[in-house]
Amino acid sequence: MKDDKDKAIPSGLAIDARGGPTVDPTANVIALVSAEKERSDDLREWEIKYFDSVTGHLKEIATLRAEHAKELRSNDIAMQANIRQVDITNQNGAAQQIQTAIQTLAKTNEDTRRTLADAMAVRDTRYDERLRILESGASVGKGKEQVSDPALEKLTEVVSTLAKNQTNTSGRDQGFGLAWQVIVAVAGLLIAAAVYFK
Repeated sequence: MKDDKDKAIPSGLAIDARGGPTVDPTANVIALVSAEKERSDDLREWEIKYFDSVTGHLKEIATLRAEHAKELRSNDIAMQANIRQVDITNQNGAAQQIQTAIQTLAKTNEDTRRTLADAMAVRDTRYDERLRILESGASVGKGKEQVSDPALEKLTEVVSTLAKNQTNTSGRDQGFGLAWQVIVAVAGLLIAAAVYFK
């Protein structure tokens, strides 16, 4: 037996399984490698264009967002300015209303004082006239004999009762009660005089 090393290496053209001559694949491989390289270059070029396009879109979106944020800030500033203007207008309106109310109140108080002064002047004139009539009646001899005032009689009665009670009692409440009776009697006397001389 001979070793495999001793086998003879056939020489000549290579044949395939069918016995036909084989084609050297080198040119085919070179063509495939060249086509693959061209396709890879195209893919890389398209990939760069794709990423450039995506980056451009992202930049455009970022620009739109920035512009929108700027518009929102401008709108917020304008809205705050409007709110401040409304507040200022409301404050001015409230201040104007308060000023108007104060002026109206002052005018009303002035009118009320004027009306009261006029009424007091009329009252004083009437009192002066009545006093003049009383004084003239007293000087002519008209007096107690012609005028009998029930309020004056009641006042005299209350004063005498008060004098008696003060000598007989020392109670504070009774003294206050009688003092009130005196005040009521004096008021009644004044009212009666006003009605009588009206």
